[in-house]
Amino acid sequence: MSFFFSAHLRTDSRRPLWPMLLAGLLIIPTGSAVCQSPPAHESVIQQHYDMAQTMQAAENLPEAARQYRLFIADALGEMALQAANLAQYAKAAPLFAESLRLAPNSPGLKVRFAQAALAAHDFPKAKALTEDVLRDYPANVKAVMKAHLLLGWALLRMDQEAAARQHFEAAVALDPNFENGYALAIACLDLGDGSCAAKVFSEMVAGLGDTAVLHMEIGRAYLNSDFQQEAAPEFKKAIAIDKNLAGAHYSLAVSYLTLGGEGSGAAAQSELMAELKLSPDDAPTYVQLGNLAFHNHDYATADRELKQAIALDAKSSEAFFYLGQLYQETSRDNEAMAAYRQSISLTKDPAYNRYQVQKVHYLLGHLLIRLGKTEEGSQELQASSALLNRSLKRDRDRLAGYLYDATSPVAGGDVQAIATGATADGSNDLGSHELGDYEKRLAPALADSYNNLGVIAAGEYAFDNALTAFAQAYHWNPQLDGLDANWGRAAFRFGRYSVAIPVLARQLQVNPGDLTVLSELATSLFKMNDYAGVVKVLREVPNKLESMPELACILGTSLVKTGKDDAGLKLLLQIEAVHPDMAEVHTSLGEAYREVKDFTHAASEFSSSITTDPRDPSGYRSLGVVQLEQGNLTGAIHNLETASKLDPQDLVSHRYLALAYRKGLRNRDADREQAICEALDKSRRTPGSPSSN
Repeated sequence: MSFFFSAHLRTDSRRPLWPMLLAGLLIIPTGSAVCQSPPAHESVIQQHYDMAQTMQAAENLPEAARQYRLFIADALGEMALQAANLAQYAKAAPLFAESLRLAPNSPGLKVRFAQAALAAHDFPKAKALTEDVLRDYPANVKAVMKAHLLLGWALLRMDQEAAARQHFEAAVALDPNFENGYALAIACLDLGDGSCAAKVFSEMVAGLGDTAVLHMEIGRAYLNSDFQQEAAPEFKKAIAIDKNLAGAHYSLAVSYLTLGGEGSGAAAQSELMAELKLSPDDAPTYVQLGNLAFHNHDYATADRELKQAIALDAKSSEAFFYLGQLYQETSRDNEAMAAYRQSISLTKDPAYNRYQVQKVHYLLGHLLIRLGKTEEGSQELQASSALLNRSLKRDRDRLAGYLYDATSPVAGGDVQAIATGATADGSNDLGSHELGDYEKRLAPALADSYNNLGVIAAGEYAFDNALTAFAQAYHWNPQLDGLDANWGRAAFRFGRYSVAIPVLARQLQVNPGDLTVLSELATSLFKMNDYAGVVKVLREVPNKLESMPELACILGTSLVKTGKDDAGLKLLLQIEAVHPDMAEVHTSLGEAYREVKDFTHAASEFSSSITTDPRDPSGYRSLGVVQLEQGNLTGAIHNLETASKLDPQDLVSHRYLALAYRKGLRNRDADREQAICEALDKSRRTPGSPSSN
């Protein structure tokens, strides 16, 4: 396959990857449904927020919700991009995901999410995202090209070289630029196809220009492949074109040392000194000078050069590796162990420098065993063996890997930027401090928008969406006025009691006299069988319970459940005397009697409940359960059948009915009820079901 490479090779690796965040954005929510905000010209993001407010004020709730989602998606997308640019993938990933949840038709954002995942070595996520783009947006040429490129890199890192090559070829066919061509050439090298790589490189030189930078990158690709003998000629071409190109002399020296042979040490020494003239503070160059001196048994020079390297770069795992060898060779065992361990701790990617860390584990292991620390030494040798197996299996991390490692002395900065689109040295449009300021400025409006989305969703009975939105609002501004009221009320009404409890508890602390909140909290605790919690929250309002019989029933039952039988029964009897016509009171009193094993009074109260409200299934269910405990199978089956007919979704009724049938030797009926129980139980565990908590 031949490609024409257009001449737009990027040589400036420090160019910002993503646009500057909108530093001037200011949004001032008031905590009410409609917020004050500055003129819409400040940003597209601001325009979405303003439009959402306008539509909500006009009661056009569907459009208001759409604009809120767009505002949030754009704002979180900006944050995600900047966090990724700061190499904060753990922070960026959920921001990307939430932005895409709210605005899923965003191929560009999916591509950038994939790019961040790739740089963070989350290859399965990068693969999934790019495959989504290729499947869903075939007409978006730019997104498809980038998706092919990123998917190729992900597959290459997952040891799927042949599939990677196909995607690189597709990317080159869509846009034959340096980035795509270089990736294709590396895939060819990974597959051991040197002629393919040479052809691609030749076409790149013809199309992009015979430049020092291009020969430098070609040399680096060869140096990290099985075709290392091709690297030195490329570095020499780069130096011939531009003898002052940073990193060229160093790379040529590394190629000499890698290939070895007569005179290689002297030639490498000469190139390293030339590199120092251009870059006197280059730590990797001092590392290699120290390595050369060590192998020439010039230990004083080796010590000086390696310590200079560490002074310039305290995170150089390679410098500590060579320093450990130097200390071991000169019988400074404790210092050698410390240096080896430091080298291991600084190695973030075990594939770096052809699994150099495997050698460190090996040397450290033997040193420990020699010093009598057999168990520690064996552990190091086991780690070495595991890494050796990984390096022996044609692990292509050594080729693709250096493109993502800004600390690699062979990679340098330009390759990483060219190959992945990321900045090489972690330079950013804004630092962590500026990103934090940006988040703080948007947090009030994000919280307000999520809160309003929750209110709109609750009005549409979209309870999962509502509760998700309220939770997000709390994340961005826990102090948002009215949020806990909305969130707690929605969670309670949707039966999400475990969600409602902490929200209602916070709300009650703010408004301790709010009986509605008190009632909802006590009921939620009761539904979650937290009877001690019910007693605790209701202990301050006993004199108000006569006018709140439902709450009194909850408290009375909870008192009995927590061992305070006399107090609980006394309260329930008092409420029954005042409200004899309430079925709930009779049911609660019956449950209390059942709890203390007084089945006769329990059955009587449940019968009174049925008489008071013959359409309430709970009375029949409770009476049936008591009758089952008394051995009255006929009565139990009759009442449990009635309960299950009145409420076909009541799992408890079906479960006890199955048991009653089984005891009555009606096995076919029991099997039917058991199947109903299993179906109901499964539906309740399904996300989104009203009764799942």
